[in-house]
Amino acid sequence: MVPGAGDLISTAFSAYIIFLATRFGIPRQDLAKMIFNIGLETVVGTVPLVGDLFDAFYKSNIRNLAILEQHLTVVEPKLKEVSDELYSGKFSQV
Repeated sequence: MVPGAGDLISTAFSAYIIFLATRFGIPRQDLAKMIFNIGLETVVGTVPLVGDLFDAFYKSNIRNLAILEQHLTVVEPKLKEVSDELYSGKFSQV
């Protein structure tokens, strides 16, 4: 195992989510929240042990995906219908 490899992969994934958010035209306020989430997890994550526990529970990428999803459902209401169908089990037989 390479020390820090997980953090590097997580940072790359975080950057990709930010990239997608900018491509979808997310408002600056929401983009700022997303960058704050990543920054907070990065800063606290550098503290030994405490950082690992924080990383395990804070989940900045999950929070950022939720912000992006909320934006997309406002911009494209049809996506909400598709999401509801997927989560309702309508497609679970596939």
